[in-house]
Amino acid sequence: LPIVVDDAPAAPSEVAARVRARKADFAAGRARDDDGNLFPKCRMQLAIGDHLQRLAGQMTHIRDKFERIAATSNGWLVEVAKGCDVATLLLSQMNRGVEDADRTKGKRIRWPRKSDLYGASEIEQDADTIIAVHRPELVDDDCPEAWRGLAGIVKLKGRFGGDHHVRAVRADKGCFTDDVATPDH
Repeated sequence: LPIVVDDAPAAPSEVAARVRARKADFAAGRARDDDGNLFPKCRMQLAIGDHLQRLAGQMTHIRDKFERIAATSNGWLVEVAKGCDVATLLLSQMNRGVEDADRTKGKRIRWPRKSDLYGASEIEQDADTIIAVHRPELVDDDCPEAWRGLAGIVKLKGRFGGDHHVRAVRADKGCFTDDVATPDH
């Protein structure tokens, strides 16, 4: 399917208006790429927001930064996901605590937890699933050899169940493959 990048941060209501306009263009076969070529007629199925804290900065009428995160997260749920009938993926920043812990703890990898997510309680109330991607070798010079070139995918929350199990994927040139066994950690 075609990918359209709209990199102008906006409040959830503005993002929803853009998504509705794009959906109409795709459904009618009027959507065009940057070169002016028509995309095939299709259904827009996903909207991705990067990153939540920057998007929350658009909510200037709210003074508290965590209330802005909560309003943005809820706005994406209500206005974008439900209002536009698209799946949403909202990328967020992790606290620096994961990096600090990795550098001081020795050989055992410290995997991200919900508490490492910046604004975790505000995000958790609206999210069906929270997943962290962690590349130990990027933050820990003493990363175990078994984890070099791999990323750990950690399910931090699943509305319909889940655990803190780590799944390894190979990270090669920005592409991920899951054809590897998860090393002991």
